[in-house]
Amino acid sequence: MEEAQLYDQGTHLDEPQYRHNPIDSGRLLGLYLLVGVGVLVTGFSLVFPHSYVREVNGPVAGTVVAVIAGILWGSAHYAGNSATSPDIRLKVAGLKTTMVFGLASGVVVAVASYAYRGQTGGLQINGIEASLAILGWFIFSTIVQKIKINLGNQ
Repeated sequence: MEEAQLYDQGTHLDEPQYRHNPIDSGRLLGLYLLVGVGVLVTGFSLVFPHSYVREVNGPVAGTVVAVIAGILWGSAHYAGNSATSPDIRLKVAGLKTTMVFGLASGVVVAVASYAYRGQTGGLQINGIEASLAILGWFIFSTIVQKIKINLGNQ
């Protein structure tokens, strides 16, 4: 009924402004969640900068992001299995893809910061630096995804 009303008003759902890709919107939702996780981890690192020694704090930040992304992937997987609408299944598929991206990002930061622990010069990654790197990466990815969606809707 809604489509018929829009068609009567001179607009139709086949026009680009009404098209949407559920996978892209699922990815965007996932990136918003990952930005939230990055903000939480960064906030914790800023509030408690000395709760861990310098060599441990960076790997902990990356591991926390990876674990939370894994939990969100599991939740999305469960929700996708019980969904009946094809649009919801596609949106959940995009969300799951983003959670794999978040998990991999957390693991890379954890491994890199652990590998460079105890360096006397050069690169040393503490929790604040690791969490800011993760947060910046997720914000950048969100901006890129929004641009991709906007270009696709033109």
